[in-house]
Amino acid sequence: MLSLRNTSIEFLKFSVVGIFNTVAGYAIYYVLLFYHLHYLAALLISYIFGILNNYYLNRYWVFASEHHFKRELPRFIIVFSANILLNVALLPVFVELLKFDPRIAQLFLQLCLAMLTFLGLKFWSFQ
Repeated sequence: MLSLRNTSIEFLKFSVVGIFNTVAGYAIYYVLLFYHLHYLAALLISYIFGILNNYYLNRYWVFASEHHFKRELPRFIIVFSANILLNVALLPVFVELLKFDPRIAQLFLQLCLAMLTFLGLKFWSFQ
């Protein structure tokens, strides 16, 4: 049976990982730009770091999974790919159709998609 307390703790940890990952990824991006790496190369490197770091912290710290990574990693990638695809599909709807400010629309979508991502990771990727 699901424990609301455990799920709340997991969601809090998931949020901490997200904040840490965002700050660390931007820091890596910034440092690479400082050393004159092309901005797209810097983005790619920081994004790869973010995915690997996110997987590791979610697997071991947030969800304490003991399943084999060959099962979990593809599911993890699918959940995050769905997140990105939904974000790309929905942002124009909010900005172009509903006339939201792009900054507000993205903030709203990030919050909603974070919840969906958490559920996907908890109940599918790391179950």
